[in-house]
Amino acid sequence: MLMFSEEDTMPVQNVDMRVEGQKLIVEVDLTQDLGLSSSGKSRLVAVAGCYQVPGRGDLRATVTVFRPLSHAAMGTKVER
Repeated sequence: MLMFSEEDTMPVQNVDMRVEGQKLIVEVDLTQDLGLSSSGKSRLVAVAGCYQVPGRGDLRATVTVFRPLSHAAMGTKVER
């Protein structure tokens, strides 16, 4: 799922938000893999940057769900 925020500035990927009563419900498919983060230190699962909460012009939400890569997977040595 690829959508754009209300302001069309940041892509919304694999995030569905809705308001039920006074609660914001955020749904993310945890099986998704959107690729490496810009730093290369994690794999993205879902991203929604500066997204206007549906039906609530006074609220914005930012969501980032990621899987950190192990040091071995990144090819780095852990200093102790």
